[in-house]
Amino acid sequence: MEPAGYQIKRYSLMAFCVLSIIVYIIVAALSAKIIGEVDQKITAELDNNPQNYPGLKEKDKKEVVDITHKVLIGVLVAFCVIGVLFQLLGVIAAWREHFCLAITYTVLHSLGLIQQLVQAFRNPVLFASFGYHLLVAIVAILFVIDLSKIRRSKMNAPRY
Repeated sequence: MEPAGYQIKRYSLMAFCVLSIIVYIIVAALSAKIIGEVDQKITAELDNNPQNYPGLKEKDKKEVVDITHKVLIGVLVAFCVIGVLFQLLGVIAAWREHFCLAITYTVLHSLGLIQQLVQAFRNPVLFASFGYHLLVAIVAILFVIDLSKIRRSKMNAPRY
């Protein structure tokens, strides 16, 4: 017997995780566009103010822009991949109703929630993001509690 509201918690957790994956993809696309604009600004700065960069040859200017571009893209890809994989952990945990994955996701998400709270106090605009992550954490915690109840009831069930 499933606890009351179990399926709602399960599908809500899946929906929150999928929504977060979509947000990561949108942020990555927007960040890639911004990185392109940063490259143009760096190039313009190097071309328009050569007196600020004595001894910097034309070849070196291109190298500076290329290195900056590669580093920014690498960092962007790394953060997005980690974020998407983390949210996939939540989706798989809810979809498969897997207790260990669900508790891992909940603990890691709760640790991230602490970091979100610190950032929200530094920048009050981020309280909306904190509220969203708090809601996800509450749903994840309730889902883990329900999974624990289901596990205990299966262990205590008579076997024939």
